[in-house]
Amino acid sequence: MRRAQVTAATATAVVVVLVTVAAAWWASAGVSSSGTVRIGNVAFSANTRWGAEGPQHSSGGPVTLVLGGDEISKAADGPVVWQFTAEGYGHGITGITYDVTVASQVAPDGTVVDLGSGAAEPGTLLALSTLVVYPAVAGSCSPVPTTTKNVEAFDNLGRVLQAPGAFDGGATTQVWCVAMSVHDVVGTYRNRAEVNATTAEGTGVWGTDLFEAPLVPDPAKEPAVTIVLEPTVTNLNVGAGR
Repeated sequence: MRRAQVTAATATAVVVVLVTVAAAWWASAGVSSSGTVRIGNVAFSANTRWGAEGPQHSSGGPVTLVLGGDEISKAADGPVVWQFTAEGYGHGITGITYDVTVASQVAPDGTVVDLGSGAAEPGTLLALSTLVVYPAVAGSCSPVPTTTKNVEAFDNLGRVLQAPGAFDGGATTQVWCVAMSVHDVVGTYRNRAEVNATTAEGTGVWGTDLFEAPLVPDPAKEPAVTIVLEPTVTNLNVGAGR
């Protein structure tokens, strides 16, 4: 018996290493807690390690990373793990904390489904799966947290990227993991083939084979998933501010 997946994707469990950048830079001339007192320059970026997404820039707001439907569909062939990084620094007495949320599904036709409840849109591969976002440990994405929801983020709020006043001459980088596994299928496709023949000596021979493949939603219609990183500037004097 041979088994295969009915899907356009062919990758199995891998960590994808192509790097693109989405950057949020603000107050290049200095961050001020009162509008008059300069407390330091701050920079924040989020960098994906999948696909070929170009740089995206924000001035003082959140950074949105997009895990495309083509990437999501790869999970039909087996568990997949992707990575992204949060990177930044704060000069002077400033620091940076940030939140990470799995925000929405965005279909090819532009339809947006909020993922705040952890439930994915029915009829999508994500609705048959679990997708978890969590910080790596020493760069490793193992073990993968378990969840009963389609989507859940772990240890994702109030992450300290750099403590106030702790700038040491370079940016701080933190690695994050996105792990997805499919736990159900729409159905199973089965095809049985039989061959009968006769040899030159008149002996009859025959053979049979069975092909099975899980049926999954159309990869071309799979929505992308957005992951949002929301930075907050902290400082030694007032704790936190924008």
